[in-house]
Amino acid sequence: MPVSAPRTVESIPLEAAHRASPREVGSKARNLGLLRAEGLPVPPGRVVPAAAWRAFVAAAGVGPDPAPEALARAALPEELDACLRQAAEDLGYPLAVRSAALEEDRAEASAAGVFRTVLGVEDRAELSVAVRACWASSFEPAARAYRTAHGGPAADGAVSVLLQRLLRPRAAGVAFTRMEGCGELLVEAVPGSGALLVDGGVNPVRLRLPREGPLDGELLAGAPLPPEALAELRALALRAEALLGAGARGVDVEWAWDDAGLHLLQARPITRPVRPEAVRTRWVAANTQEALLEPVTPLTWSLLEPLVEAGRRDLFAAAGLEEIEGPGYMRLFHGLPYFNPDYFRRFLRQIPGLPEDVFDALIFGEAGGRGAALELPEPSARALRLGLLALGARLGARERFEAFQRLFDLRLELLRRRRLDRLDDGALLALRRRATDLLEGALRRHVVGTAISGGAYLLLERLLAASGAEATLGGGLAARLTAGASGNALAHASAELWRLGERLARDPAGEAALERLALGEGPHAAAFRRFLARHGHRCEKEAELAEPRWADDPEVLLSVLRSTARAVRSGEGVPPLAHQEERARAAEALARRVSTHLARLGAVERWLPWRRAAFRALLREARRYAPYRENLKDRALRALHLLRRVFLEAGTRLVRRGLLDAPADVFYLELEEVEEALAGPASSPRASRDDLRERVRARRARRELQRARPAPTCIIEVPGRPPYEVHGRTPGERAVLEGVGVACGRVRGVARVLRSTEEAARLAPGEVLVARVVNAGWTPLFHLAGAVVAEVGGVLSHGAIVARELGVPAVFGAAGASRIPEGATVLVDGDLGLVSVEAPPPGSGTGARGGEEATASPQGTG
Repeated sequence: MPVSAPRTVESIPLEAAHRASPREVGSKARNLGLLRAEGLPVPPGRVVPAAAWRAFVAAAGVGPDPAPEALARAALPEELDACLRQAAEDLGYPLAVRSAALEEDRAEASAAGVFRTVLGVEDRAELSVAVRACWASSFEPAARAYRTAHGGPAADGAVSVLLQRLLRPRAAGVAFTRMEGCGELLVEAVPGSGALLVDGGVNPVRLRLPREGPLDGELLAGAPLPPEALAELRALALRAEALLGAGARGVDVEWAWDDAGLHLLQARPITRPVRPEAVRTRWVAANTQEALLEPVTPLTWSLLEPLVEAGRRDLFAAAGLEEIEGPGYMRLFHGLPYFNPDYFRRFLRQIPGLPEDVFDALIFGEAGGRGAALELPEPSARALRLGLLALGARLGARERFEAFQRLFDLRLELLRRRRLDRLDDGALLALRRRATDLLEGALRRHVVGTAISGGAYLLLERLLAASGAEATLGGGLAARLTAGASGNALAHASAELWRLGERLARDPAGEAALERLALGEGPHAAAFRRFLARHGHRCEKEAELAEPRWADDPEVLLSVLRSTARAVRSGEGVPPLAHQEERARAAEALARRVSTHLARLGAVERWLPWRRAAFRALLREARRYAPYRENLKDRALRALHLLRRVFLEAGTRLVRRGLLDAPADVFYLELEEVEEALAGPASSPRASRDDLRERVRARRARRELQRARPAPTCIIEVPGRPPYEVHGRTPGERAVLEGVGVACGRVRGVARVLRSTEEAARLAPGEVLVARVVNAGWTPLFHLAGAVVAEVGGVLSHGAIVARELGVPAVFGAAGASRIPEGATVLVDGDLGLVSVEAPPPGSGTGARGGEEATASPQGTG
């Protein structure tokens, strides 16, 4: 019950606090009082002065150095209880109760976070507890240590308390009006309350705003409050800086934004310089490493990178897009290509109506980015231009693709028939340029095909989610509906290889038939040669010029044929495309269920079935154009195979001229170096010969070192510091890896972790194929695998498309998958994008080492 206090204490209106004595009101309340008195939007409040604290301590009889627990339990004097009751009645519940210690928010020290704040005080009893908690915090260890370190005018621990009506913000944060070395404001913002932000419990959106001038939309990306509110916040923060006389030091301002507008909750001088956050760039191993699994050779990169960049420039010009400043979209680290997801998000911000994280699941293999809503774009010149560009790309696309493929095949065949060894240097270089033109044409149409099929797939996913079909009919609906789409050249290659394996299995000669096939002999040799003629341009590391193709080294295919023959003899294998008609029928039945679901969405849909029409159109587009992504890439790889032959011929000539030691050394020269060496005189000076050889030796040695180190899952780059490598964790028993379900279905099986297709013979029928990256070169193994898991890749990965067509459940983008213990039992859920490690390998005891967190280590770029 309340006890008597030695004298009466009254609360002070917040707007009068700046005139009160510093011995009674802390700087927090004085600063806010001044801002409120000057008309800034500070919520109304009452200040319980330090005199109340002194009266409370005296009445409690706890001595000059009380324990916090004693203060929290002490009875509140009657006069102080009346003071608090009156202040609360003036403001109304619920309240925010904040310590305003006399040590806080001084020019030389802020004591930020040292003293207590209690939010959501609903009644008189809670108010009494909250105020005593604020007073008691002055004697907690953090406050004692702070007082010892800083001293000051209130070394006795006196505390005033600020009561304010509680806000229900839609966003909140902190604004710093000065940063060291630049003339910008720093704003940190989070949705909802700012309590987690100031306590360090959540990562905020960080915005750097100019002190004057318009606020660029690009600067405000991701902010949880609108541009006009940010402009007002900037003006209020700068006015607070002027009113508090902070000058060059600046102030930091806590703020909140609700339906009524902006509110300032605290303002204090910046006691230590705020450094601008270092610009961090996150580079991820994504789509590029499907084709380039190992460090790229100089010749390959110098050929391909300019083609990719030329395509990007032409797209930006045609679409009227602004160039994106920064580190770019693709970079080599340790010889491997990495993508910058932020670049692609900033690119998508320029596309009206598209969410910026669309590529997260489609390309980068990240679980996000599949639920963001599409928006109807606002009418604008850019929206019109992009719409016309998309319409132009779509109209007659199928016919144009077919015509291009026929013309491509004709032109490539004419080039392939040329005897390279009979061409002079000029003619060889001219053929190189013509083959490069074919490569570029195929790559550009591959991108268009990807955009059409990926766009249709994305819109289909959004329609199914928005209509409730996804929730009603089960996850992975878009993948299930497009499973079994036909026409993919790789899927048909797998089926063709399986048929050859069946013939080998039935051959009475058994293994001897395969041995004769390896020598190019026997009754199956002609069929194998036909296969190589059609598909010999493929390989595991398919974009790398230095990598032998299947036609150059068919050992991988022979291993697959050996495993296929064993599977056929044992009756364990399932032929590729064997159930394609069944999957197509199941997909069509599912499509009818979706149409039935859509028909029930209101009377309008029954009479005007626009949703069903949109669904059928999108499903038709997604199915029709899915094969073109792979088939057009297949054309590009055919041109690349011809270019490999051209460069090996160039290498042979440079060996004869004494410039290189072996034809394959040509892959360690850049394109310009190859052409200069061929264009030069047949007998180069000794210095030039030695210089070219030294470059090759140094680059080959560097690549070997790069190949020996494990590839990071991502790299974080900060200017002026070595890049940080982030490696996946090692999954332990019962671990669950999250990725992107790219092909539906659930399979439980034994994990077989393969480092390359050279280990194909280790994969037994029904086992789960696990690899870091699975690209088109791996697809001959799909008909043996029960499921496929990869660390890298997304919904539009080439392996994903083939997995869907073959009906093999697959999860890509599962970080740490290649560290799953060999022989562990895993459950692959292609619908949910989950891989569960259910049991350790037999005989391993407790299973693999597990539970390691992702590691990050600073490294050079190599």
